[in-house]
Amino acid sequence: STRKESSAASDVYKRQCLVRDRLGIKTIYYAEHNGILYFASEMKALLAANPALGGDLDREAIQDYLTFMYVRGERTPFNRIRKLLPGHKMVVDRNGLTVSRWWNLAEHSRPDDGRSLEDAAEQMWSLLDDSIRMRMRSDIPVGAFLSGGLDSSAVSYLAAKHVGRPLKTFCVGFEGAVFDETGFAREVADLIGADHHETVVSPKDALDLLPELIWHLDEPNSDSAIVPTYLVSKFAAETLKVILTGLGGDELFGGYDRYNDGYPSEHVYRRLPHLLRRGISSIAAPLMPDVYAGRLQQNSLSFRERYLQRVSIFDQTTILHLTAGVGMGRFTGLDSEFGSYRGSDNTNSLLYVDGVSYLPDEILHLTDRMSMAVSLEARTPFLDYRLVELAAGMPSRLKVDPRSRKWKLVFKKAAENRLPESILKRQKWGFGAPVKSWMKSGLNQTINQYLNKDSQLVSCGLFDPKALTDYLGTPRADEFYRRDQRLWSLLILEVWLQVYVRGKGNRPTFTLSD
Repeated sequence: STRKESSAASDVYKRQCLVRDRLGIKTIYYAEHNGILYFASEMKALLAANPALGGDLDREAIQDYLTFMYVRGERTPFNRIRKLLPGHKMVVDRNGLTVSRWWNLAEHSRPDDGRSLEDAAEQMWSLLDDSIRMRMRSDIPVGAFLSGGLDSSAVSYLAAKHVGRPLKTFCVGFEGAVFDETGFAREVADLIGADHHETVVSPKDALDLLPELIWHLDEPNSDSAIVPTYLVSKFAAETLKVILTGLGGDELFGGYDRYNDGYPSEHVYRRLPHLLRRGISSIAAPLMPDVYAGRLQQNSLSFRERYLQRVSIFDQTTILHLTAGVGMGRFTGLDSEFGSYRGSDNTNSLLYVDGVSYLPDEILHLTDRMSMAVSLEARTPFLDYRLVELAAGMPSRLKVDPRSRKWKLVFKKAAENRLPESILKRQKWGFGAPVKSWMKSGLNQTINQYLNKDSQLVSCGLFDPKALTDYLGTPRADEFYRRDQRLWSLLILEVWLQVYVRGKGNRPTFTLSD
């Protein structure tokens, strides 16, 4: 009997399973090297276990980063380290390693069943309320991030009903910013009787914190929200250890301008035959200001190409110029993501693509790393699988009306007579730092100091030194508003290389203020 039990235990020990959650709220890194499987929730742990895992850069992952401001899918910046995809599991036994999918967002798209906006809104609100109720379970107090946007306002409004005391809410403002959301947050806090707290982020915070934050991130991510997310998390962690966030609401219910696919006049223009539009573009674009010429040319592209252009930071021509094409692979864009969508609803396909790429690889990864850096547990009520599957099965007509440029229709209907009109009708303002303002406050000088022919971008063989110097010295006329974001992205990549390549993943001891 003892011999049989020992044999059974041995078989169990030899069969190991790694499972990642449906939406990718948490990350699992892994690597196989010399017959050993390494895995951890942080990439720096793998580098500490075996420095050889960080030996070679994955240039296609770097290309992805330059395009999207984050590394997509299973890739990481290192060739030997990969991520387990959301909704996937890995089984390791005596036969080797097998990765398979156990949950698929694509399976939950549905044909339009004719449901009304009112019915969908009540179902959505009821599920969100129950999701928040479940996530309020804790032995210690639970608070909420409250930016004053629709998502965080709805979460805070519902969470306040499930506590027997004023809900603690936390908001961040920006020193010198043109637009300030704190007034909206205070309005909601007053409505629900919250114990509201605010903090302010300055450009100096970015210079002081950036290397440390990039070390916590593991991968380069040039969303400027890393700075305010870390600081508001640190601020909240002084009071409590569990926080609710509004993450996921935009990807579920259509909260980004890119889902509108242009202005109403552009929808009308795209009804013209493709060849006619191409002819108009070739003749008229050279005669127009750059901003209008760019829009005209964009409307000659396919639906997928327009979306890719909207979400890209650097275009492929600029990337190839900066890198001199060295080692970069064939760029596939978002082909695999669009290809795995099973429905016929164009707008819902955009929500799906964001749900399997931007959501896990960018904003969830960012928020998890910045909150856990200060031992704050961030919970995501919108990503309750029941709510996610409900949203995926809703026709896009209940979420977005592209021709009238209205978004989150079902969400706003649900929040009617619950949240203030000012919250329902306010303009969309993404949660991120005001990089343009920071450039004027000295960040541009830091960029000039770190991005040059002696930078890690050049010494690692990623960028051509002359091309980098030319790009930094002469702003292109067609960059418009992307110039500041592009420079910020290059700075993030440079600092990441200093921390993870030159510094071997060790905690940095320098700041950009040095």
